Amino acid sequence: MTATTENPETEEVQEEYADHLSPANYWGIALFLAVVTAVEVAITYIPDFDGTVLVVSLLVLGAVKFLTVVAFFMHLKYEPFTMNFMFYFGLLGALALFIAVLLAFEALFDSF
Repeated sequence: MTATTENPETEEVQEEYADHLSPANYWGIALFLAVVTAVEVAITYIPDFDGTVLVVSLLVLGAVKFLTVVAFFMHLKYEPFTMNFMFYFGLLGALALFIAVLLAFEALFDSF
């Protein structure tokens, strides 16, 4: 028979990740992402969704999926504010640069 001893490192790790989601929660998030993807595919087959309405709805649904993945699977939800700020500041900077390049080449308005 072996005696069970508490490992202080194990307790620290358990305390550190105590506020994280369980595997069941991650399966729920995966199911949510699958449903949003199915909605994206389905709306492409709706005849009334064409042009700007289709593009905007797909961008919104894509943003919802992106933010869900970033928040939960990249664990940004549990990071300090400074880490979130750096990530989102860089993301907004890249998006602004992308839009500026599109506007410079007038590609943004030709597609609508």
